[in-house]
Amino acid sequence: MKRRISRDALIQDIRELSTVLENAHPDPYINGGGKLRYNRRLQKLIRDVPSSGMTEQEFFFYLQPFLAMIGDGHTSLVADKSSFDRQNPRGLPLFFEPTTEGDLYVKAVTGEEYSHLIGCILVSVEEVSFKELVRRQSKLIGSENAYQLLGVLGKDGSLFYKHYLKQLIPEWRTDHRISVVLRNPSGEEETHSFSSSANVTYPLIERDTKFNLPETSNPFFSFHFIGSGRARDKNIALLRIENMMTYREAFEYWERSGSNLPWFTNHCRRVFQIYNDQEAPEDIGQAISGIPAVTEMFIELFQEMRSRESQVLIVDLRNNSGGNDNMIPILLYFLVGFDSTVSLLMNNATVRKMSKYLQEISAKGVELEKIPYSHLVPLTINDYDFSRDPSFSPADLRQATVAELTWTFEKMPSFHKEFKSGKFESYYKPERIVVLCSSQTFSSGFNLMTYLYRIGALIVGIPSGQAGNSFGDNRTFELAHSKLWISFSTKFFIAFPGDPKTGRLLMPHYPMTYEKLASYNFDRNAALLYALEIVNSLNSKAEPAK
Repeated sequence: MKRRISRDALIQDIRELSTVLENAHPDPYINGGGKLRYNRRLQKLIRDVPSSGMTEQEFFFYLQPFLAMIGDGHTSLVADKSSFDRQNPRGLPLFFEPTTEGDLYVKAVTGEEYSHLIGCILVSVEEVSFKELVRRQSKLIGSENAYQLLGVLGKDGSLFYKHYLKQLIPEWRTDHRISVVLRNPSGEEETHSFSSSANVTYPLIERDTKFNLPETSNPFFSFHFIGSGRARDKNIALLRIENMMTYREAFEYWERSGSNLPWFTNHCRRVFQIYNDQEAPEDIGQAISGIPAVTEMFIELFQEMRSRESQVLIVDLRNNSGGNDNMIPILLYFLVGFDSTVSLLMNNATVRKMSKYLQEISAKGVELEKIPYSHLVPLTINDYDFSRDPSFSPADLRQATVAELTWTFEKMPSFHKEFKSGKFESYYKPERIVVLCSSQTFSSGFNLMTYLYRIGALIVGIPSGQAGNSFGDNRTFELAHSKLWISFSTKFFIAFPGDPKTGRLLMPHYPMTYEKLASYNFDRNAALLYALEIVNSLNSKAEPAK
C-alpha cells in the first residue's frame, strides 16, 4: 500500500521547498511575474492541499506546475522512479523528436509493427490537438525555450510514460488503448489506436542508416576518422561526446574540491564498472584512475589530425545533456591555447547565488574571502557573486579568470601535467569545425557548443533546448516528509549579453528541417549526413541546400 502523507507534513515540505528556492536560486521570480505573483502561487499551493493528504507520487505531480512557473529547465523535481519504468512505460509506443519547424515527428518505435510510422508528424492524442498538448506541457515543467518543451513532451517524457501521460491528458480513460492522429510524409492524416507500451527492449527501433559508425570501447566519448562520401581518404575527424559526467578529470576535480555531494562516490563506482566490467575498488582514488581521461584522448586526436593534415573536425553533441564543464577549457586549450581560452571565458558572464545550500557542497564550503572583489564588497552567505560578470566586476577580471582557471586545472592532475609542460597547447586547429546538435544538447553540452561556436564552428541539426542566457549549475535537496528530491540552479549564465534573442535560442547555421530529414529518409544519422554534405559543398564552393 502506498504511503499517505498528512496535509500538515505536505505543507511543511512546500514551505521547505520555497525556502530552498528563495535562498539558493539566483532569481525564482523573474520568469513568473515577480515576487508578488510567486507568493500568490505559493499560498494557493498550500491552500489547495487536500485534507486527506497525498501519496508521494500525487505530491510529485502536484508540485510540478508551481516549479514550472520558475521557467528554469534546470530547476525541477528529480524524476519519480515509480513513474519512470523504462521497461514498462505504459504510454505511447512511439518516440518523438522535434523538428526545426516546431513539430514532433516519430523518430523511433518500440516494435517492428510500428516501424512504418517513423517520419510521421504528431497531430493529436485522444482528440487533444498538438498545440494544446504543448500548452499543457508548458504548465507541467519549466523550459528554457520551445525546443526543450518539445523534447520533454516527445522524448523520454510525457507521451512515453503512463503516469506523465495521465497528467497531460486526463481525458485518457483507459490504460489499454490510446488514440493518436499522425500525418505521414505525404501529408495524409491517419488515426491509430495503440496498445500502451510494455516489455520494451532497447535500443528502440529507428530507421536504418547509410552511415554506420565503427564500434568503440568507450560508450561515452571517442573519435575516429571518416570519409566525406566523395573522398576515399578518411581524413575527417569525428569526435563523439555523449555526456560530460564520465571522464576522469571531472572526478579528480570533484574529489580534490572536497565534494560532499551525496551521489559522487556511487556515481564514480558506477562509471568505473561500466568502463571496466568489474566492481570498483573501495579506494575512490583507485576507482578514479580506472576511468578514461579526455586529456589523453584529445592529445591522441589532435596528433592524428595533424599527421593526416585533417582540416575538418565534426563534434557530435546530439546526446550530450551536460555534466562537468571543465572539459570545455581542456578542449579549448588544445585548439586555441590558454590565453585565448581565458578571453573566451571572460566574454561569458556568470552570476552565482551564495547560500547555505551551496556552502554545504564541500568540506571547505564556499570560501567567500577568495572571491576576487570581496575586499571591496565583504561578502556574506545570501549575497551574489558578480566576480565573473564583466559588466560589474573590477578591471582585473583577466587576472581573476587566470587564477580561477589555473586553480581548476590544479584539481585535475590528468590534465595539469600537460598544462604545466605546455607541449600540446594550441596544438592543432582545423580549418573547419562542425558541431552536431539536437534538442537534448543541454546544459554543459550546450555550453561546449557555444564556445566552439565562438571560435568559428558551424552548427548543424535541431536547435538546442538550452538557452544561452539561463540558469544552471544544479544542486539537490531532499524534502523532509515526502522524501522527494528537488534539483535547483545556483548560477545565472549570460552567454549573449547583448543579444537576448540569441540568448533564448541559438539557431543552427544549418537547421535540420523536416524536408531535409525526409530527404535522408529519416536516417538515424541524418545530422551527420547533412554535415558531410555541407563540408563537401563548402569545399567545392557550392552553397549547401538548407
